[in-house]
Amino acid sequence: MPRKKLDRGVVNVRTAPETSDKLKEKAKAMGYIHGGEGATGQLLDAIAGERYELVPKEIWDKCITLMREISYNSKREDENNPHATNLKNKKEVK
Repeated sequence: MPRKKLDRGVVNVRTAPETSDKLKEKAKAMGYIHGGEGATGQLLDAIAGERYELVPKEIWDKCITLMREISYNSKREDENNPHATNLKNKKEVK
């Protein structure tokens, strides 16, 4: 019995020698796996299908820093807010 033909396109690109392996690693880390290795075609489909956004690393790093600062400041506010402390104590007493 012949193999069922997949409804897939083919994209040929020229990249640095290590790019293919890096994309396979990223695909596998994100759960796109076929035959035990990263499925780069599925990863590219996800990007093209707008399930993921590509963000420059510099901006991503700034976002992570900002989120950490917000989290840190939120914890500090809780520690310095007597009402928050009283609420925590009431929960612990029950």
